[in-house]
Amino acid sequence: MDNAIAHARGFCIVFALSLLIGGALAFLPINPIEFLFYTQVLDGFLLPLLVIILLVLCNDKKVMGKNVNSLWKNIIGIILVIVLAVLDVLLLEEMFGLFGGLL
Repeated sequence: MDNAIAHARGFCIVFALSLLIGGALAFLPINPIEFLFYTQVLDGFLLPLLVIILLVLCNDKKVMGKNVNSLWKNIIGIILVIVLAVLDVLLLEEMFGLFGGLL
């Protein structure tokens, strides 16, 4: 916030849009607690994708140099992605019954 608006234009735009969207949501007939719940559900669905992106970046020698992931860190990361994906499928089943109660 120490920079002039001309030097931090992107930040100011994102900040202003966040304020406008937040203000608009305050006037909608949406339960804010329910809204927060569904934003966290969305975060849970995005997390496996973000972990995959992180694994790819952490294994790129151009990005990490000599500090690329070891085999064990990659195995743990892959297990994490699998566990998160399974939990996402279970959440879909619980919320919408997509698999007819098979899970």
